Amino acid sequence: MRNGWTGGQISLVRIAVALPLVLIGACGPLAATRRADAVLSLAMLVVGVLLVCGSYVRVFAGLCLAISVWSVPGVRSLVSDAPTPVAGAASASWPVGLALFTVMLLLPRAPYGSWSARGRVDPGGGWEFPRWLFAVVWGFWIAFHVATASSELLEWRVSGAEHGALAWLELELQALFVILVWSRRTRVWAWLALVAWSVASLEADATGVSLSPSTIVLIALTFDPAWIPARMSRAAPRPDDVRPTAQSDPRSAASPPEGTHAAESPADARGAATWVFFDGGCALCHGFVRFALAEDRDGTRLSFAPLGGATAQRELAERAPLCDSVVVVADGEVLVRSRAVLRVLEALGGLWRIAAWMLQLPPTTWSDDVYDFVAARRKRWFAPPKSACPLLPPEIARRVHA
Repeated sequence: MRNGWTGGQISLVRIAVALPLVLIGACGPLAATRRADAVLSLAMLVVGVLLVCGSYVRVFAGLCLAISVWSVPGVRSLVSDAPTPVAGAASASWPVGLALFTVMLLLPRAPYGSWSARGRVDPGGGWEFPRWLFAVVWGFWIAFHVATASSELLEWRVSGAEHGALAWLELELQALFVILVWSRRTRVWAWLALVAWSVASLEADATGVSLSPSTIVLIALTFDPAWIPARMSRAAPRPDDVRPTAQSDPRSAASPPEGTHAAESPADARGAATWVFFDGGCALCHGFVRFALAEDRDGTRLSFAPLGGATAQRELAERAPLCDSVVVVADGEVLVRSRAVLRVLEALGGLWRIAAWMLQLPPTTWSDDVYDFVAARRKRWFAPPKSACPLLPPEIARRVHA
């Protein structure tokens, strides 16, 4: 099952999950009245920091998976005299936790933005959400809703009790999800039905499974970022229009000399209209370019060149100063400062376009002030790079022009 997940977007979800743990863990010891509560808060802080960095994610997922298996009804009773739960949150939430931590274990390691991905030449590392695993996540929700809806209908038939409109709405949303999920065109509506079920069952479901942290994260992983298209420039080829080309023999691919670049790739030859010009002497700008290259997985949305180079002189001419850290040219418009950064995020699509929309909510002057604050100190905070262009593998370096 095709999806638009990239390593950076997965890291964005991971950080969103980890930050509450960091916040609770940091504030917990101050409000704790018992030593055990303080120790637990510190443990949450350590786990949250490790998740923010993307370190030991599989170890954490393995521990959580073991806990989820231990909470499965009947498992604990096999090795102890503990009673087997038959109802309530313990019996209803374990399938979701089991599925979530299994997915975390099976996801490829070292996505962009994780600690393991630091320093590698290829910023993206070829990371992708496996199609079969993405299909497994959707399959879990189909099986989950078929099973829970069937169980509820059987219980209602046996008990003969009357149920409110909210309970019926929850059941109808489950049925709507199962119906719409089979078509790729209606799958986004199935996902919205899944979210609506979570909200509707908040009151109708006494177990609290619908809005548990595991459920929220698993629903987030079911989301397909490809549903939010990138903002394409008029002359840029659509991702679906670019035909895959056979890769060249790696033995004949040599790194371009410092300060020069290899020939244009087929995507560049078709003329991507969004140009990103960056300060070649700024390490932070190099990192931003590597981020954009890693997240532009199809390689058709953006082209890059250092400010002061021949390409920048040709494309910018007298339309913009060549002293800014990032300048974007799209649809004949020259964008600088925060608007340039937001335009790149919009061109990446998916969760990055949502982030760009959220960053546009404050006044532009606020965003420009933050940009200017960082830009004025970027060369003091980060060591200058060795060359004007980021270190990249040959197949990606073709997208960075002189």
